[in-house]
Amino acid sequence: MEQHLENFNKERKQFLNKIEQMSLESSKYEKELFSVKQRNEQLEANLKKKEETVDSMRKEYSDERQEFTTKLEESRQKIQKLSDEYMEKKVEFGKEIALKDQ
Repeated sequence: MEQHLENFNKERKQFLNKIEQMSLESSKYEKELFSVKQRNEQLEANLKKKEETVDSMRKEYSDERQEFTTKLEESRQKIQKLSDEYMEKKVEFGKEIALKDQ
């Protein structure tokens, strides 16, 4: 009987030690998990900020591109108008020279 009691106490002690060891490991893993979750939240917040920055830059780029396209079209129209005026004056000048030569 004493032997059984001794074995029981020995096993009990081993199990208690094992429970304590597992509790420590569990606590360690919970801390690591908390740390990983925190890091994940930080990374997600950084990603969101960067996505917002990219979206803002895309809009800015699009606006600038539209502005430059408008200015380019206006410049092309002015060049065409000046070219047309030049041709008209050239034709008029040619007519005047032809009239003078008669």
